[in-house]
Amino acid sequence: MFLSLFWKECRQLLRSITFYLYLVILVLFYFSQLSTFTPLVKPQPGMKSYGADYAVDKKDIMEGTLGKLAYCFYTNSYTAYPMGFYKSVKLDEDEAARVAEIIEKDTGMDKNEITQFMQKYINEEADVNEGPEVFTESYGPENYNTENYDPENYDDESYEAQPSDDFERRMQYWPDIPAVEGLTYDEFEKQMKEIDGLIGGGSDFAPSRLHMNAEKKLTFEDLQKEYEDTLYKDKISNAYAREFCDYLGIMLAILPVFLSATRALRDRRAKAAEVIYARKVSSAAVILSRYLATLLFALLPVIVLGAMVTVQCIYYGRGLVVDVDAFAFLKHIFGWLMPTAMTALSVGFFFTELTDSPIAVLVQGIWWMASNFMAFGKGTLEGSFGLNLIPRWNTCGKYEKFTEQLPDLITNRIFYAAIALLLLAGTIIVYELKRKGKWEVPWKRASK
Repeated sequence: MFLSLFWKECRQLLRSITFYLYLVILVLFYFSQLSTFTPLVKPQPGMKSYGADYAVDKKDIMEGTLGKLAYCFYTNSYTAYPMGFYKSVKLDEDEAARVAEIIEKDTGMDKNEITQFMQKYINEEADVNEGPEVFTESYGPENYNTENYDPENYDDESYEAQPSDDFERRMQYWPDIPAVEGLTYDEFEKQMKEIDGLIGGGSDFAPSRLHMNAEKKLTFEDLQKEYEDTLYKDKISNAYAREFCDYLGIMLAILPVFLSATRALRDRRAKAAEVIYARKVSSAAVILSRYLATLLFALLPVIVLGAMVTVQCIYYGRGLVVDVDAFAFLKHIFGWLMPTAMTALSVGFFFTELTDSPIAVLVQGIWWMASNFMAFGKGTLEGSFGLNLIPRWNTCGKYEKFTEQLPDLITNRIFYAAIALLLLAGTIIVYELKRKGKWEVPWKRASK
């Protein structure tokens, strides 16, 4: 009986306009973001620069942050991203005075010394660089130019990678300012949190974003190790699968709710609910057949897209004589993306069944926006997973960094799989109560 219900749901999904809209939006999004397979580039020794990454040493972070704070104080211009949106902030006189107090406490420079120091620094930068460089993101092998790359005639040893224009830019355009002796990182972090509050939150002085204010110069050895890790530890496809999940996760956190909400409302529109309620099939069988069929159709296009990239990875690996993990995308889709899709579907089924309305779309939409804002608020799209519905890993590579954060990702995925199953159980309970006449939407009851 269950299988017949399941296949019936599959046939209905094949006739659903909502599913085809889901398919079109998902595929268009994918090809707008990841349509081109970008090859890895082997770093070459003797280059002028190998770029930079965010610093991890607390001393460097303190010095870079104090330098940026002095620069912002001097210009009275602070950048923030409250709720994920860009905002330029100017502090009033009292707030600026408090910032000056903190800078003096942390660096030993008073307001006038800060002003003189920054004027001198900016003038020197203008003489050397024709103006301060603009801030750019962290760099890795993906920042090389690859426009002359020819996959048909690729020679790993002779291909010479050249840094792109952006690769040559410095990450920061503010000076490093040493902290006074004895300042602990915990105390420093509390002070920066206070400044972040003065700005309105979401600034680069929030504790989770302090690392963005300092840079660590990369060496040939750093990039060579990352390149080899991607080839031999990630087996190429795992690195590309993480980036694939980063993008597709954004869509799977919102689009599936439309599939489940429209399915839950369909019987109501067709006035077939009473007939279904009278059947002897269990509530669990009805809801589970709908849920699993919808989950299958939500993931099928993702699996097909993943298979396409897997073929590209295998072809690319053969050219480099490197083993490729042929199941990398399947593992990532089921382990990384499926809990996200499950959660969105469960929200759709539960709240639609509970209210007999499409309010689930609003609930999931708010959750989706909050999750995106949380990711940007952390100052990185490479990890720091926490309990965000949409785990981000917006880069191809960084094997070592990912391995360090893998336990957090596993915890995150188990958490959301559990949330999805709890909502699914709730849906079955509500559906069963409706069949027994023990549950009615409050506002419908009041209108009688």
